This record gives sequence, structure tokens and C-alpha cells, in this order.
Amino acid sequence: MNTPGQIPLTNYQNWETDSFASPDFYYNEYYNNPYFLNDNYRQNVRNDYFLGNIGVTYEPTKWLSFVARGGITTSNQSFKSYVGIYTFSDFVKQRSVGTYKASDITGSVSDGASYNTKIIGDFIATFKKESIKDLSLRLNLAGQIIQNQSNGIGASISGLSLPDLYNLSNNINPQSASQSSAKDRTVGLYAELYATYKNYLNVHITGRRDQVSVLDPEYNTFYYPAGDVSFVLSRAIPAIRDSRIINLLKVRAAISNVGEVNLGAYSLQTTYGQGAGYPYNGVSGYTIGNRLVQEGLKPEFTFSREVGFDLDMFQSRISTSFTYYLNNTDNQTLPTTISGASGYTSLLANAGSTSGSGIEASLDLGIIRQEDWTLNLGVNYTHVNNKVDKLLIPGLDKFALYTYGDGTGVYASPGLQFPMLYGYRHKTNDEGKIIVDPVSGYPTRADEITPLGNTQPRDRIGFNLDVSYKNISLKAVTEYRGSYVIYNGGGNTFDFSGSSINTVMFNRERFVIPNSVYLDPATGKYVDNTNITVANGGPDYWTQGAPRTQITENYATSGNFWKLREVSITYEFPQSLLEKTKFIKGASISAVGRNLLIFLPKTNIYTDPEYSAAGNTANYIGINTLDQNPPARFFGGTIKVNF
Repeated sequence: MNTPGQIPLTNYQNWETDSFASPDFYYNEYYNNPYFLNDNYRQNVRNDYFLGNIGVTYEPTKWLSFVARGGITTSNQSFKSYVGIYTFSDFVKQRSVGTYKASDITGSVSDGASYNTKIIGDFIATFKKESIKDLSLRLNLAGQIIQNQSNGIGASISGLSLPDLYNLSNNINPQSASQSSAKDRTVGLYAELYATYKNYLNVHITGRRDQVSVLDPEYNTFYYPAGDVSFVLSRAIPAIRDSRIINLLKVRAAISNVGEVNLGAYSLQTTYGQGAGYPYNGVSGYTIGNRLVQEGLKPEFTFSREVGFDLDMFQSRISTSFTYYLNNTDNQTLPTTISGASGYTSLLANAGSTSGSGIEASLDLGIIRQEDWTLNLGVNYTHVNNKVDKLLIPGLDKFALYTYGDGTGVYASPGLQFPMLYGYRHKTNDEGKIIVDPVSGYPTRADEITPLGNTQPRDRIGFNLDVSYKNISLKAVTEYRGSYVIYNGGGNTFDFSGSSINTVMFNRERFVIPNSVYLDPATGKYVDNTNITVANGGPDYWTQGAPRTQITENYATSGNFWKLREVSITYEFPQSLLEKTKFIKGASISAVGRNLLIFLPKTNIYTDPEYSAAGNTANYIGINTLDQNPPARFFGGTIKVNF
């Protein structure tokens, strides 16, 4: 990003033999040759995965059965990171105006390994009775245990004694080491009742009790029920059952109150880490962790209700479904940033209560169904409306979920959509026009952060195409997401470095800030600005904080997009050809491409809105930084043979 566009980067590959490519004389004083970085800063990672399960079923009678089953998922990782030695010449050190050439690269090594294991065990007793006066019953009584266990260990050295020997014993400074281990367990008991009357009325009721090891004993046991009912009108009502148009008509409703704990082991405990420079002369020193935890942390509960219907017509050539739902979540457990004056930097708490509603609808059309041709088209639509009802922390008007240094970030704020982007706007008058300085023509930013828009897509539309001709089939999936904003956290750095398309606007000449006003000293009123241009249309404007890079709304854009998610084509080899082989029962070859195309509004000149600075988690979506990798296309193929 800080490399001028005319620089032929590929000419700098041979940094060991080409003096112009060497770190000593590479032209950029602030950023090293990327080919040198690629060769000298390395990391090797190995991942091993093991998955297994076993189950036993015993049926002593027709109405009673027992199932015992267990499963394990474990992953092991080992890694080694190392940096080679490089010594800059005295000539370069004395004349360096940047930072990286001022001191030698002394080399380093980091070694580590970790594992994560999840074990799930179930025991289920099933009681069933068929046809008791048109009533069928099934009851499951079950117990479940879930255990998560992890361990990680790492060691590192800074400063190599001998070059190119990447071993932890090859050190000129003391080694440092760390270890983390955790184990948590959940024990659950639950019951499920299924009841069916005349094959058209279905009732399902569940109740569960969980006990978790990560919460305090007063709150670590909780109960939650659920139930759903469906009524198949096309089986119960003769006029619909005998219809040539309607094949299926079902109405359904559900209600549930689900408890969960989104915490790892020891999340409530005060943790300590070894202080820098310790142990010293046989004395150990530790520093307390930076997270404060609310006393009496409770489980999070979500109360949900939904109703809907399913309809198939014309031999399922037309299929549609519709669902409307409501949910309320209490005691959401989230971390927030707090003042360092407290001795901590974050607080883990039951932050607040949120509510949501939405609709989900789908329509599938079997347009062509012939011996050689089939054509199916599907469309689905989702609308989501989430908001914050209240915060549970006294004196807090908004809850920070993920923020940058100036306070810009994603928040939860009572009465507003959730999650909500807060940031700095321009200073404006009562009409919303940008106030500029009457001399420099520069705008300034507002004094406080304010809401800029919700960061979760409220509307989603998907299209599915499935077409085949004889032995060839084509499938495609495309999707729209909209009605939300995204903050492009790297935009201000693009402007600062001059690599943004913004910086060439107005040919880098002086210009009038659009939709701006200035204060007329004669009248004391704001008047429309038509002739006061910015003092400099080049770097003095685009790189300055107050008029440009520190104003969040300059980099908050629409998050809307259309994506061609996936296209696949498959060829099934004809049976007449396979019969000649005598032992091949079926064969096909297919090709697939994913994330093939994206269409963005003109305001988004940055990146894919789905890339998130916080790992794309549900609460932190809608913000990104320079740390994300560029969006990638994926191409693959499959050859399948059945014997």
C-alpha cells in the first residue's frame, strides 16, 4: 500500500545478490522488501484431526429400546515460527531516516503445540406405543455429558547465537515459556415426547436440565422447555385431501426457552501472568489479568415463538413456505471495554436484553420436468429486525462490543438496532449541511460519536438454479444482502498513503466540500458554500485527521452486495458406457467454482462486506481493518466412481 504504483516490485526478488533489492539499499525507508520478508519470516504449522463415534442399541421389547453412544473430536497442532539474522551495514544505520534499518534483525524462534478434545456421551431410553385409538406416542428419557479439554504450550527465544540454526537452545537472551490448559463439562438430563393423532396432528414437547462447570454453583444449573405442534390440513380435511391442486398444506407453531452459556473454562476466575523480566534472581513476579468479571454471572436465555405454513401444489411443481418469529434474549453475556483507571481494560457481564423479529419465506418452482430436461428455480427471502431493549449495567448508555482507539466501533444501545455502528460525523448545521472553515474550507469532526447504522444485514434474498439435460446438470446459487452499513477501517490509511481512489478526486486540485456551509461573520448565520475551496486538494487535505481521516462517516459505506456464491456442472457417464467395464456401477465428473462474482454499490470502493475485523462473529460484524485477506475465489473438481 505504501509502494508507488510505478515501482516494478517483481524486480526485487533476488535480495541476496541484487544490491538494489537487499534490505540495506531497498528504496523504501519504512517498509522492507516483501521478498525478503517472505524468505526471512517463516512459520510452519501442522494440524492433525481425529473423529470417532460408537453406539450400541438394545431392544428388550417392541415398546422399549436403549441407546448408548459416544463421540470424540480432537485436533492437535504444532507450529514453529522463526526469523533469520540480518545485519545492516554501519553506513545504512547512520543514514537511515526510517525505522527498520536503524537496528539489526537478531533473529528469533518460537515453538509450540496444543490440542483440543471434545467428548460427548449419550444414553437414551425410548418408550413407544403405536395406534392407541389413532394415537401414537414416543417418549425419550436421556442423559448427556459433554467435556471440552485443551492444553497449549509454547516457548520462544529472541536473539540467535548462530545464524540459520532455529533451535530454542541457540539463544543469547533468556528463553520465555507459557502454558495454558482448560477443562469444562456440561451434564444434561432431558425428556422428549412425540404424539401423533391420525397422522395429521403432531405434538412435540421437550424439557431439559443442564449443569455447567464454568458458572458459580448458585447459577450453574438451569432448566428450559420447548414445544411445537403441526397440523396437516391436507390429510385432515377431505376436500383438501382429494384436491388435484394441493398436495400438502401444513400449519405449524413452536415456542421455546433455551438456556446457554457462551463461556470457556475459568472465565470467572482471576488469572495471572508472569511479569516481564521475571523470574529474577530466583524471585517470581506476576501481573493480574485485564478482565473484570461480574459477580453472579447467569446463563443467557432466549425465548422464541414462531408460526408458519408449508404448501405444495400441482404435484410439487410449486412449493412454498412462510415463517414469522419473535424472540427475546435476556442476560446476554458479552465483554465490554472499560476505563483503564479501574485497573482493568474489559468487563465480562450480563450486558442486556435484546429482542428480534423476522420472516422467512421460500418459493420453489419445478418449471420443466421432462425425460431429458428438468428446470427448477428457487427463491428465498429473510427479513431480520433486532434491537436492544435495555442494558443491565447501571450508568451505561451504550455497551461497547468492538471498538477502535477513538471509540469508533460496534455497540449495543437501548432502543436502537443491534448491532449498531457508532462513529464520528462531520460537524453540521441544523439542516445537516457540513460546516467548513471560512478561510481553509476544511470541515471538522463532531465532538461525540453517534449512530451511523446497523451492521447486520436486515434483508437477504437467495436464488437457486438447478437445470439438467440428459447426463449434464448445472447448479448455481446467488444471494443478495442489504439494509446495513459497514465501516472500512483501512480506508483512512488508504487516504493517508495516497493509494485510495479518493485521493485523485478533483484531479488533486482544490475543491468545494459538497453540501457545505460556512458561518458568515457579518450576519452570524450559515450560508451555502459555493466558492470557498479547501486550502489544498492534495496530501494536505487527504492525510489530515480532523478534516478527513478521523471522521468515521467518510469510511462508512453501504454493506449491500450481490454475490454469485457457487456454480457447479456435473456429467454423469451413461450406463451403456459403464456396462462394458462390468464392475463400475456409476461414474461422474464435476467442476465447481465459489465466490465467483460480487457486485457492490459505487460507495464501497474497499472490500467484501463479509470480511470482519472480529472474525465475523454474530455480535461484531460490520467492521474491517487492513488485517483481512482479500476475498478469494475457489475452483475445484470431483471425480466419483461407484463399484
